[in-house]
Amino acid sequence: MAFARFRECFFPAAEWVDGEDPEPLREALWSLVLAWQLASPKRVTLVEPAFEELGRVLTTGGCWQRAEAALWLLAKYAKGGKKEEVQKASQAPLLILTKLQNLHESVLRPLEPLVISSCALVEAIPCAEAAPFLLELRLARPQARKALRSVCASCRSALMGTDLARTLQRRALEGEDDLVASAAQLQDADGVRQLAQHWAKLCLEASPAQLPQRARAVFASMTRADICLLLMPDCAHFLRFVPREEQVLFAVRVAEFASTSQHLR
Repeated sequence: MAFARFRECFFPAAEWVDGEDPEPLREALWSLVLAWQLASPKRVTLVEPAFEELGRVLTTGGCWQRAEAALWLLAKYAKGGKKEEVQKASQAPLLILTKLQNLHESVLRPLEPLVISSCALVEAIPCAEAAPFLLELRLARPQARKALRSVCASCRSALMGTDLARTLQRRALEGEDDLVASAAQLQDADGVRQLAQHWAKLCLEASPAQLPQRARAVFASMTRADICLLLMPDCAHFLRFVPREEQVLFAVRVAEFASTSQHLR
């Protein structure tokens, strides 16, 4: 009974309000959800209520703020180990992005939180069909590109050799550094080598202000052990120009390559 009352209050409390930062309250509510789940013999969750909120906005035009909160919540569940339970929501972001793609920017901009949470769920539960929408999103570009990387990595076999893969490669070579990681996932050895060498060359020509961004693109292209070995001297030189988190990720990647490649041991 108590949890039933809580679930009725969760989405109104967690919904987006313009001019306010919902994250502190949402994180507090999420902590309460987890504590309740652990304490209850039934392991109660808010997965089904989240599905209901999404269903309303997709079928009858319900409250988009609550749908956004539902997407946020399902992404938290998926990233927290309940991916199978929320798998049936994988098409919801695609349906939402389809509805939003032709809206005028003046209408679309207030819906940016809905786009961001849609991207978060795609990142947690990658869906190959969402990739073209993520590539062309006019809002929430950082979140869209992050979700696109997740899709390209998880759905590589379905996307390799497609028009999307060719478009990503072309645009990454033309200068869209935030597409390098996605493009590199969908290329063969020659394509990855072309990407990595192109951005390494751009790093050598870069001004001090340009170097960090271009160096990140070089590290984003390191998806193969042979390419990593080929450009290891350049990587060692560029490493100090990227944030500590990316330095650690590169070190982990090299360690993974070394476990399978004699040349990197």
